[in-house]
Amino acid sequence: HVWLDPSLAKKQLKKICDDLSKISPDNKKYYEKNYLDVSEKLDQLDKKISEAEKNFKSRNIIVDHSAYKYFCRKYNLKQISLENNSNNNSEESYDPTISQLKFITDFIKDNNIKYIFYENSPSKAIKTISNDTNTELLELNPIEYLTDEQIKNNEDYFSIMEKNLENLKVALN
Repeated sequence: HVWLDPSLAKKQLKKICDDLSKISPDNKKYYEKNYLDVSEKLDQLDKKISEAEKNFKSRNIIVDHSAYKYFCRKYNLKQISLENNSNNNSEESYDPTISQLKFITDFIKDNNIKYIFYENSPSKAIKTISNDTNTELLELNPIEYLTDEQIKNNEDYFSIMEKNLENLKVALN
């Protein structure tokens, strides 16, 4: 999930540009132009998130999937995940343990957290914790794929990251 940090996404983009330019030197100018266009957008996004982050009153985000390590590191946030740590590297679905659910519930209450983030659609566990703690649900999208609806609506990395930022502003201000 390195791409959730725009500065790291820019490094990935540069590597792709360089490698494609080696494979297809005739298209090097095309790749470089695309790199420059997108890297400028990534810089603008990074600046926008950095400016918003300065005003965050809270630094804790409750998430169902621990996908935000790089984003949190970049913007001085801490993710608390419902994922059972032993399953963090698994591609299979997971169910949080009772102790994990208790930890999250207590953390929410102890830290006066008002919002929980879900990815794509809220899980049963997220809904239960939300009900038990009187917290609201907001989407935080790790951009692992685009849904058919997102594609139909011409959404992309930048529009989704903008939505993520708006939801973070709501939850952390």
